[in-house]
Amino acid sequence: MPAQSKLLRVLEYKKVNPLGDEKEINLDVRIIAACNVDLLVEVKQNRFRKDLYYRLNVLPLKIPNLRQRPEDIPLLAEYFIKIYSKKDFESPPELEQSALRALLAYHWPGNVRELSNSIERAVVICQNNIITERDLSLNLRIDKTEDNHQDKTLKKALNSFKQKYLEQILEVHLGNKTEAAKALGIQRTYLSRLIKELEINT
Repeated sequence: MPAQSKLLRVLEYKKVNPLGDEKEINLDVRIIAACNVDLLVEVKQNRFRKDLYYRLNVLPLKIPNLRQRPEDIPLLAEYFIKIYSKKDFESPPELEQSALRALLAYHWPGNVRELSNSIERAVVICQNNIITERDLSLNLRIDKTEDNHQDKTLKKALNSFKQKYLEQILEVHLGNKTEAAKALGIQRTYLSRLIKELEINT
């Protein structure tokens, strides 16, 4: 909250005081702010200042989840391949067609960050400068190898799904429960309780 107050002051007066300097500096900037949680909910729960929310919310842009815009996946994949192969490759690896189909079939619970992580891993481990479906990650095969739930009760089937889903999100966020809880839209304490109940190794 103290940081939000300082940011609000900067936005209102367009001036800053550099550390150790008493002289104010005028700013001529445009602010683009992004958030992966619903800020109106954060405002209602007193975790985000209402005045700062309305100060930032001049021209809101809603970006759909990655799974809702599959046409962006090939472009983003090629972009990340170029970024992560700059240092170690004379030319960027090629993305095999089967790998591209796997990317398009996956539901991306971790959004663009998960895609970025998958591509980075693939660039590191691929051979012959070609990224195959196998290089992308084990997560990509979860949709194709779903458990047979016919012999399970509804509760057991739901718990099985929740366990796999939470394991994916935790992997994307490198085991950081706070970040994983934000991505899931739940409280960290509730996530910890689910991890314990479902016996998920973290």
